[in-house]
Amino acid sequence: MKQLKVIILSLTLLMGITTTVHINSSNDFQTAENGYFG
Repeated sequence: MKQLKVIILSLTLLMGITTTVHINSSNDFQTAENGYFG
């Protein structure tokens, strides 16, 4: 039971990190796009 909690916690953390990185790279791409074409 304790192991399951750890796995869920790890997955939640991983999803959070992945989402944050994805949002950051999207923002960087938009900034670059605005810089080139803006």
